[in-house]
This record gives sequence, C-alpha cells and structure tokens, in this order.
Amino acid sequence: MRNDLYKDSGTQNGLIRDWTYSRIELHNNDHIGAQEFLYQMLARCLKATASTHIDDFLEFFHRLKSSNHDTILRLLTFSLNGNEDKFTNEIIELFNHFKHLGLLTYRDDLEYELRSLVEKSFPHMNAEQQNIILNTIRSYRDKKELRFWTTDEGKTILRFEWGLSKYYWLQRMPIDIIQSNPDLKMSLMELRRKFSKHKDIPKRRSVISGAVHSPIPSGAQNFMKKKHWLMSFRKYDTDEDRWGMDFLKGGRSELASEFGNIVKQYPSTEKLEIIKAVIESDNLPIEYAISGLYGWTQSGADLNLILPLFENVLEKDFSNQEVYITSLAGSLVNQDKTSLKVINYLVKTSLRFKK
Repeated sequence: MRNDLYKDSGTQNGLIRDWTYSRIELHNNDHIGAQEFLYQMLARCLKATASTHIDDFLEFFHRLKSSNHDTILRLLTFSLNGNEDKFTNEIIELFNHFKHLGLLTYRDDLEYELRSLVEKSFPHMNAEQQNIILNTIRSYRDKKELRFWTTDEGKTILRFEWGLSKYYWLQRMPIDIIQSNPDLKMSLMELRRKFSKHKDIPKRRSVISGAVHSPIPSGAQNFMKKKHWLMSFRKYDTDEDRWGMDFLKGGRSELASEFGNIVKQYPSTEKLEIIKAVIESDNLPIEYAISGLYGWTQSGADLNLILPLFENVLEKDFSNQEVYITSLAGSLVNQDKTSLKVINYLVKTSLRFKK
C-alpha cells in the first residue's frame, strides 16, 4: 500500500494526491468494494483504535501528522471523527498543519472534513485552543479566492470569491461565541449577505441534497491529466454504476457533466486533446466528447478551435444527445469559418421538426 501512495501521483498546491486511494470515499457502510478494501479497512481500524486504544492511535498519529499526502490526511480526519472529545490537542495540531499547507479553504472535501471535525470538537476545547481557532478565522485571507487566468487564446477570465472560506469557517462556530465577538459577528453578517446562495456541503457526495453525484471524488479532477480522464471514461462507460450500494453515486452521465464543467472553467489545449481522443475512439461513449464541447462553448474560449471536432462528432451516432448537438451547432454556425456540415445538420433538424 505504501508504494501505491506515490505511484501515478501528482502534487497540487503542495498536497500529494495519488490515483489509487485519492479516488476512494471513506465511509462506514457495510459494503466495501474489492479495489478499496485495504484503505477502507485501515480507516475503520484506525477509528476503532482511536476509540479503544488511545496510546496506540497516538503513536500512529504523531508519526504521520505532518504528512502532505491527501490519502494520509483523510485517514487522520476520518479516524478522529467521532472521537473529538478525546483528541482536542491532536485536532489543534492537525488544524495548524492544514493551515501551514494552505488547506483551510472551501475548495475540497478534505477541508470540509476538517471543518466538520473542528466544529464537533470546539465545545470540548479549552479557552486557549478555542482562541487558536478563532484568531485564525479572524485573520484568515486566501489570495486564491481572487483568481484570474489567461486562456490559450489570450482571454483573461476572473473569478471572485473573496471571503468564502472564512464564511464557511464562521458558520461552524457556536452562535454564542459569534455573538460575544463583535468583529466575528460583523464578518459573518457581511459574508452571509455576499454568499447567501452558497452552502457548505461536501462536493464528493451530495447525499444531503439527495442528488446523484459524479463518480470522481471532488478535487481529483483538478490534477487529472489526459490519461486519467480517459481511464475514467473507460471505467464509467455506462450509467449502471449508480445502482450499487451507493445509489447516489453516478455513472457516465454524471462524469460527462463533470468533465463539461471542468472544460468550462479551464479550457485548454489538453482538454481539446481529450475530446479528440474520445471522438477517435471506437469504445468510448461520444457523450464525453459532446459534454466537453458544450463546456467549451460556455467558457468564452475561441469556438473556431472546436469546429473541426464538432464536425467529426456529426459523423457519429449521437441519437440520445440531440439537444446538446443542436445547441452546439447553433453556437458554431456563425463563426469565422462557415461549416457546410453544421449548416446541413441544422437544416435537416429544422425540416424534421416541421414534420
């Protein structure tokens, strides 16, 4: 298992994620898949050890508490969850380590799990420990909440979410603590007005809302390269996966939607290469390419770049994707280069509609 932690791994913002375990969702359900068995059992054994054999757990914790590996940090947060009253010192240590790594943000489920852990342990903390949490929240700033990047076509895209992480942390604090600190109370009121539509829920699983979610864990897509996306497309080539024990875990449709959203947010040459690979493949669902192309039309990137790819899609069987194909054709028909294939498709579709 140790070797798998560094096999086919990638580093993002100083955090190492591996392709073997970072995809696995830790849970307490009875059903455990074969591929995730070792990691799930290790997590459960650690949680049980934390509850009944504290000294043994502390030995494990102190040996790995400074890890910068996503898989290890998720083991620690999972094992401490449910044992918050026994390990306030360790939770503070973990909090400070996450702070050092820049992991107090709103972006990933790992950070969500830490917020949940701190919220549950806060009432059990002494005044000094509570002040460490409160002072960190009070002064928290994340420059990455104000982001801009330049697309391959030279267009600058701006995303402004300044204060969202602080808002999520303030929501986790007891109301009496907020009320007794005027500056925190004011910050919460201001941020609540700004982010009234935002909810602090896990991105990997939308169980709270009852929504079917992507089979790819939240955050994984941020370091996935072309080969990773294509591996996922091969694995989830149908929607049957959702009907397992985790009936809210989606399959092909949800993964296609996730890929489209990533293309929309981060259009790049590599995304075009992924779409092209799907189109040229005989065994990958064309839905992935169509969703990627649709995401590109929503991104503000140069539409002329996807015109040849869309023309190739028109030669495929896309019978269950007619709505997206028509929308794509409408977006591409007025580009610098006139495409007879696109025009002919729209004409045929309109004639069929008339009948």
